Amino acid sequence: MNKLHIELEKALVTSQVITPGEGAANKCYDPELLYVECKHCGRPVLWEPGRTTAILMQSDISPSSVDEHCLILSDGCRECMPGNNGFHLSIVRLANISVPAALLMLQTPVGNA
Repeated sequence: MNKLHIELEKALVTSQVITPGEGAANKCYDPELLYVECKHCGRPVLWEPGRTTAILMQSDISPSSVDEHCLILSDGCRECMPGNNGFHLSIVRLANISVPAALLMLQTPVGNA
């Protein structure tokens, strides 16, 4: 296993699911920029503008509590589970991922979350 995967695995183990009232106090980050990935197949999940904010609000998570270290993981997607329209989502905050490591993740053929 290469060093990046080890770092990512360690970050995911130490990452936390964001619960209502927690998170960074950064009020400038646009929650619509959160990366969404299928944790089953690794594909990015794309949806219409405003959906991320709506999901956060329905979950009682303030959009101001998320930042660039957060991402949304779906337990499936329409590509790997055709016919299924509802998927469980987790909002997580990654820790200990450096910018160079994050850029290296873009070069891998499958998802990293």
